[in-house]
Amino acid sequence: MRYRGQFADPVNPHTKDKLDEQDTLVYLYANPVDVLSSFARRGYLYPSVYQLQGDVKTLKSLDIPLTNVNGFDDLTIDDYLDNGLDLYKFKEHYEYFKAQPCSKLLVKYEGLKDALPVFERQLGLRAYREVKLRPRHESLNSEQKERIEELYKDWIKEYNELENIKFIK
Repeated sequence: MRYRGQFADPVNPHTKDKLDEQDTLVYLYANPVDVLSSFARRGYLYPSVYQLQGDVKTLKSLDIPLTNVNGFDDLTIDDYLDNGLDLYKFKEHYEYFKAQPCSKLLVKYEGLKDALPVFERQLGLRAYREVKLRPRHESLNSEQKERIEELYKDWIKEYNELENIKFIK
């Protein structure tokens, strides 16, 4: 059994292996408010669009300069929200990986602690350290949070209805 994470394309660029029935995909996802807050706080807002395979074409058309050699930026969450664009495509990203032809363990960030026994029982993986979940979106003010909730309202509604942990064979 091979394990893959959600940050790689389902076709491995090194081996060109496609995901198939023998693979198990572990997909960790979180509420967009929390994700964007985390990216903004760490200076990853725009580079993460590339990493998460978001709307890179639109991102490039905005001609946003990266400000240092590591590819991080100093743009704020307000800069992102002022564009009014869903560059991350969180819902599409989730649906894309959920539809892959392999077993999947879909885990919300809030369910990560509860997923450790599932890692062992379903996947045969052993958790070697305790998971500590940090408080979320403490770096956002109420207006920023409301703007994110408006931009991603459909996905947030669906996200809130999803199970914390779901194993799909």
